[in-house]
This record gives sequence, C-alpha cells and structure tokens, in this order.
Amino acid sequence: MPRPRKKTSSLSHQQQLARALNQACGCGYQEALRRVVEAARQRLLPPVLDQAGRAAALELLLAPDRPVGPQLRPVITEHLQQRMLTAFRAAHWPVEADGAAECGQWTGWPGPVRSSLARTRGPLPRAIPEDPDDPGHNDLTQDPEWTFIAPRIMDLEPEAMVLTLPGSTPAAELVQQVSAAFAAARAAHIAKLSDRRACEVCADPYPADHLLTVTEAARPRVCPACAFSNELVDLHPLQLASDLDRLFHQDITLPAGWTAVAALLACAGGQAFLERLRGDDGRRLAADHWADAGRLWIPLPPAARPAALAGFGPGASLAAVVEAVDRTHPQLTGQVRSLIGDELNAELEDGEDAYDPDNYFVARLWPAVVAYAVCLGTQAQERPRQRPPWHVVDQFAIDSLEDAFEQVGSDLSGAEPGAYWTLTLGVEVVAEALGWPVRTTTTAGGGRA
Repeated sequence: MPRPRKKTSSLSHQQQLARALNQACGCGYQEALRRVVEAARQRLLPPVLDQAGRAAALELLLAPDRPVGPQLRPVITEHLQQRMLTAFRAAHWPVEADGAAECGQWTGWPGPVRSSLARTRGPLPRAIPEDPDDPGHNDLTQDPEWTFIAPRIMDLEPEAMVLTLPGSTPAAELVQQVSAAFAAARAAHIAKLSDRRACEVCADPYPADHLLTVTEAARPRVCPACAFSNELVDLHPLQLASDLDRLFHQDITLPAGWTAVAALLACAGGQAFLERLRGDDGRRLAADHWADAGRLWIPLPPAARPAALAGFGPGASLAAVVEAVDRTHPQLTGQVRSLIGDELNAELEDGEDAYDPDNYFVARLWPAVVAYAVCLGTQAQERPRQRPPWHVVDQFAIDSLEDAFEQVGSDLSGAEPGAYWTLTLGVEVVAEALGWPVRTTTTAGGGRA
C-alpha cells in the first residue's frame, strides 16, 4: 500500500491562513481557502508565510478596499499605508512612519528608503489638502501613487533611487520591487566610487567621505575596521553617532562596516547613550536605534549569501539578522565562551583556579558581534578591490573600548577583558561560521593576518 504523500509546508501555511481568515470574517473555511489560494496564485501574499507573513497576508485579505474588480470603490490611503508598513515589517525591515498624513500625503521610512503615498490629482476646489481620505476634499475613487526614494534625505545630487508605483500595487509586491530597485541602485553607485584617500591607521583606500573622525581631534580619519584601534585617543562617540545618523540618511553607498560600529555603540550605551545624544533638553535629533541596536538596518551581501541570511532582501533589521544567525548556528556563543576560556587559562600556574569564561562573555554585545561579522562580510563582497576588512579583529583595543563605553554612558566596563575577548573572538567565530575566512586575508603590508 503506497504511503500517503506528505503535505507541503506551503499548503499547511495556506490552510492556517484560511482558518484565520474564516475566524476573522465568518466566510466559511472552503471560501476562505479559495480566497487564499487565489491570492497566492496572483502573487498577492508575502513570499514567506511564517507568523509575521501570515499576519500581513490576513490584513491584506481582510482589507475592505483590496482591489477585486473594475468597479469604482473608495480607496482609503490610510489602509494602503498600513498594509505597506505591515508588509515591510513582515520582510524584517526596520520601519518608521508618521502617525498621520500631512499636506495630503503619508510618509514612511522602511529601512534606508523614504516612502510617500498621495493622490495624483489635486483636491477638489477650495479644499485644504491635509487629509487625503477626506471625501469632502478628495475624489476617493482615484487610485493614489506610491513614491519610494533613496537616500532618505535629498542632497544637492539627484536621488540614487526613485520608484513610482500605483497605489493599487499589492503590498507584498511593493516590498519586492523596492528591494530590487534599492539593491540595484546601491550596487550601481558603489561601482562608481573612487578610493582617493587612505585610512590613517591601516592605510586601506576609501572614498574620502567614508573615512570618519572618531576622536575629539580633526585627525585621524579612519575606516570602520579601525574605529576602536589602540592608535586612537580621546574617542568622541557622540559626534561619531551624529555623523553616522547623517550618513545613514544621505548616502546609500556608506561602507557596511560603519553600521557595525553603530551597533557596538548602541549595544554598549543603550538608553543612556540616546539621552546623551539628545541633550539635557531632549531637543537634539538622534535616531531611536541608539537605544535599541536591533532597529539598525543591516546591509546584506548582494550575492553568494550564507544560508542564515538567504531569506532576506537587500537588508534587514539587526534583530532579525541576529535571530537568523543564532537559529542557523546555535553553537556559536558556546564556541566563543570556550575560546575565551582557552585564552584566559592558557598560562595558569599549577594550583591556580581556572577562570570561568561565562564571567567574561558579554552577552549584551552579541548583536554587535553578529553585526560586525555580517556587515564586514557584506563590505568585502560589495568592494572587491579593497582588502577584506577582517583586520578589525586585531584592531579592537581595551583602552579604546573603555574610552568609548564611558563616553556613551555604558554600565559595561571596557577596561575589563570580557568585552575585548567577546568582540575579538566572537567576530572571527561568526564570520568563519558564515563562510568568510578571517585569518587568511592579506594585510596592508602584504603578509598574512
């Protein structure tokens, strides 16, 4: 007797979604399943129907203004905005948005992109175009238009990416098209960069704007791999954080390694760092990711990705990246603890008590460890003309970490060896697990690291 065929996971996810849809609207399970299958056939659903994907799909299927035919129906822009935000969150992008429409449009910030949704025709006569869903001022049957631009804030140069799409575009398709457009724009603009200046610590070449000052003095200007080098004194992470926020908003070609530097400062400082950045009166601008490193956008390799990162688009939140790496490689933190123990106990005298590595592994810095491994792996792939920046594992210095942690208001001690070993050994372990060799890269002097 033949064995029954095992149901595929995709069918199981569709059945779960159909049950949830039936519970929500009472249309009956078979009708709910028909709607789910039809939506999947039309590629309206998120590509991955995990818990977050099913939530986004259910919202799409329940939306009363979902396009179902040529008949004219009111198109509520607030619903479209919320569906877009839900879809990007389901794709693991960090998302921010204004809570209300202003000047007739909705604005959002999925990852490094700025979104706007507005009606393409002007409001009715004598209207104040504040609320795009006010039927007294707008033709609600008109299909609005999406505009996605990157970088988020326009400089004097034209935007690197401009993508316009009909308001009726399914939310999951918005994510796919924005992801493809952003990845193409970033790759094209990185390819045009000229490395005209050398890092003043390691001498690796970079575009001049991508070498930053990390100390109170105007010099040296360094690359992200050298931001915590022992050659630096009087670190000034508050100014560095301000510079990074500006560049995150204005430059889609910024080396991915600088995001790892931001992750380390955010993990160490947390809410205390954010409060220092905003000042005593709270009026200075600073992004929320300085208090929650998980909200940082992590650029991901454009090709040849490790399995842990295969399910993401061009980038994802640090929280999602850490979860994916830990799920795929659950042994990594234990491996780092073991190596820390080896280092601490390498020269014990007879009769001396061994050090417990658990007392020196700093779990709070683990997201920063993952950020360094992933971001520098991305940077190495995006900039193949440069030396891979794995010399970072030899650049972390206890004195610099102590200085930086004190400046950001951290309750962690950079003077203790725990932070140093967690970073130095952790970055190497994670990078190697992801398939990026650290100790075989060529040094600036031509030797082997």
